[in-house]
Amino acid sequence: MTENHALPPDFFPPLHASDSLLRGVLNTVPYGIITIDELGRIELFNPGAEAIFGYRADEVIGQPVTVLMSPEMADRHQAAFLISRTKETTRLASANRQLNGRRKDGIEVPLEISVTPMLLDGRKHYTAAVTDISTRLAIEHALNESQERYALAVSGINEGLWDWNVVTDEVYLSPQAHGILGIDFLTTGLTGAQLFTFVHPDDWPAYQQALIAHLKGEVDHFVCEFRLTTPPGRWIRQRGLGLRDSRGRVYRMAGSVGDITAAKNAEAALKDALDHAEAANRAKSYFLATMSHELRTPLNAIIGFAEIMAGLMGDSRQAAKYPEYAKDILDSARHLLSIINDILDMARIESGKVEIERLPVDIGHLAESALVLIRQRAGKIGLTLTTAIEPGLAPLRGDERRLKQALLNLLANAVKFTPAGGSVCVRAGRDPASGDVTIAVEDSGIGMAAEDIPRVLSPFTQLDNKLTRRYEGTGLGLPLAKAFVELHGGRLTIASTPGQGTTVSITFPADQLLAPQA
Repeated sequence: MTENHALPPDFFPPLHASDSLLRGVLNTVPYGIITIDELGRIELFNPGAEAIFGYRADEVIGQPVTVLMSPEMADRHQAAFLISRTKETTRLASANRQLNGRRKDGIEVPLEISVTPMLLDGRKHYTAAVTDISTRLAIEHALNESQERYALAVSGINEGLWDWNVVTDEVYLSPQAHGILGIDFLTTGLTGAQLFTFVHPDDWPAYQQALIAHLKGEVDHFVCEFRLTTPPGRWIRQRGLGLRDSRGRVYRMAGSVGDITAAKNAEAALKDALDHAEAANRAKSYFLATMSHELRTPLNAIIGFAEIMAGLMGDSRQAAKYPEYAKDILDSARHLLSIINDILDMARIESGKVEIERLPVDIGHLAESALVLIRQRAGKIGLTLTTAIEPGLAPLRGDERRLKQALLNLLANAVKFTPAGGSVCVRAGRDPASGDVTIAVEDSGIGMAAEDIPRVLSPFTQLDNKLTRRYEGTGLGLPLAKAFVELHGGRLTIASTPGQGTTVSITFPADQLLAPQA
C-alpha cells in the first residue's frame, strides 16, 4: 500500500474559488475517482484510487487505463473503447458494474465501478467511481456459507423454524415449517391467532397451558406435542424460547417445529404390543387356572369310578353296575383326551407345524357327520338340530378331519350356549356371484356383544368368569376352528346379538372347490 498523495494544487486550472472545495472532496472521498481522456489515458487519479491500486498518481497519469485492469478485462475494455470512439454511443457508461482490477503488485482485486461520460471543450472524457469490494464480498461469502451450514443443519434434523412477534402477532415460518404444518408456502401474512387454529381442539388446553407457563416465566422453554387439525393424524413437536424486555415481558418468540408422527405411531404400536403381551399373559394365566379345573374333573371321575369298581370287586351283587361305571370312565377319558388334543393342536398351529391334506370333501356329508356327534348332547337339553344344505355343492379341496373338527367346535359352542328348547341349524350354500361356499352354524342362544367377538376368537379366552363357571370349557373351540379354516384359505366371521343368538360362518373361496356347481 502506498502513501496517499493529494492532487497537486496546480492540477486544476484557476477558475473559481469553489475549485478548492472540489479538490478537497476528491482528496477525501473514501473511494477512487479516475478520469480518462478520449484516448483512454488517465487524467485524474485521486488518493482513493491510489489506496485501491497501490500506484501514486504521478505513476499512472498519462498511462493507458488498462494498466489498472486484468488482462481479460483489458481486452474487453479496448473493444468497447474503440466502439465508443467511432460511434455516438455511451457503451462505456455503466452503473455499479463488478469486475476485477489489477494492483501495482499484480494482485487482482474485485471492484465495483460506475462510469459516466462527459464532454468538455468538444472532447470526450470518462469519470469512473471505483470501490474495492473485497471486504464486502468476503463478508457476503462468509454469510452465505453460514446460511448454507444453518440450512443444512436444519434440513438434517428435519425441522422447520418459526418466529412470532408477540406484540404485532406476526408469524414467520421457514419453508420446512410450511411443509411440516401442511401450509401452502405461498401463504403470507400469518398471525399467531391463525397459527393456533392448526392445533387440534383436544390438544389446545395443554398447548395453551404450556405457552402461558413460558410467557409468565414459569418454565425456561416452551415445549409442546400436539396433533394438527389438518392434515389429520399428524403429530407435531414445537419448541421455542421467548425474548423479554426490561420488564420481563416476552415480546418475541422463536423456535422449531418437527413432525413426530412416525415416533408417535411407533410409540402407539409399542403400547399395543405391550397391551397384547399383557393380555396374552393374563389369558394364559386364566387358561392354566381353567385347565386345573378342566383336567381335574375327568381325572377325578376316572379315579372315582375306578376306586368304586376296585372296592366292589368280588361282590357279585354289584357286578351289574360295572358296565355303567366303565362307560363313565370311558366318557371322562375321552373328554380328557379331547382337551389335551385341543391344547396340542393350538400349540402346533402357533408354531406353524400343522400340515393339512388336500383331498375331496363332500360338504353335505361333512355337516351330517358333525351333527351325528353332537346330536345326543343336544337332545339331552331339548335342542332342535336342523340342516339346510344346498344340493349339488361341488366337493371342497381340504383336510376332512380338520374341517370336521372345526365344524364340530362350532356346533359344540352353539349347543353349549343355547338354552333348553332352543334351536341350532347348519346351513351351506354357494354365492352365485363370487362362487364362494359358506357353511354357517346358527343358534338361538345367549349371543354376545360386538366388542366381545375379537376376544372369543383369541386363544385361551372366555368372556368373563361368570360364563366360565356356568359354561365350562378351555376357550379353544373358536380359535381352533378359525385357525383350521384359515389353513384352507377360508375365513371365519361371527354375527351376534345379545339374547338373540349367534351365527358363525366359515367361507371358502371358489378356487378351493374341485369342480364348478353342477
